[in-house]
Amino acid sequence: MGSKNYEEQIRIMHEENERLRDEINLLLTNEQCMKANIRKLEIDYRKKIEDFKQNQYNEYDKLVKNLLLSRNDACAEIEMLKQKCEELQIEYHSSQVNCFLCLY
Repeated sequence: MGSKNYEEQIRIMHEENERLRDEINLLLTNEQCMKANIRKLEIDYRKKIEDFKQNQYNEYDKLVKNLLLSRNDACAEIEMLKQKCEELQIEYHSSQVNCFLCLY
């Protein structure tokens, strides 16, 4: 009778051992999935930061180009004004034209 009880205890311990092994494997699998998800999130985050930086750079580049175009337009208008003054024989004084864009 003692050996049957002993065999039953061994069987129960084996079953418990198998159940624990399955739980550990499941936890390891979940951990691997979570690590993979974290890596994916890190990659996505870095990409979003790079996209944001590139977008900011593109916006800045557009602003600079527009500023340069505006400056060129203003300088061209001042040149036309100078020519008109010459045509009309009026003395042109640059101090009368307050244009910071043409200083560059």
